Amino acid sequence: MRLPDWRERLSLVMRRHADEPFTWGRSDCFLLAMDVCEAILGTDPYADERGRYRSAVGAARRLRRRGFGSPEDALAAVSILIEPAAVLPGDIAIVDDVSGGEAMAVVTGRLIEGKGVAGAIRLPLTAAKRAYRF
Repeated sequence: MRLPDWRERLSLVMRRHADEPFTWGRSDCFLLAMDVCEAILGTDPYADERGRYRSAVGAARRLRRRGFGSPEDALAAVSILIEPAAVLPGDIAIVDDVSGGEAMAVVTGRLIEGKGVAGAIRLPLTAAKRAYRF
């Protein structure tokens, strides 16, 4: 169940991440998604992973130890897969990142916003390839 003040909490999370540079294990797209989870539900299912990796390889290694093949697998374990056309504020969208991979970003209204290795992500809702809801 969403917290009564989840919208305000989500806004704070988005501002904090916008002010921080992309840093593996501190402010990356997976931890942004987990901060959104905490803002909406009041809990971070992977809080013990914060600061435990410093690269994409390190992040993958940490997730493999937990039995996940990808960050999206870890997200899927704590959320519900939804149709991209049905996204609402606070949902997590999987989008193409300019670096050639995929990134998790947050539906903030009429945009999908977040951070990727190559910088800020601001895309239309139609850019969602897959989407998840907490």
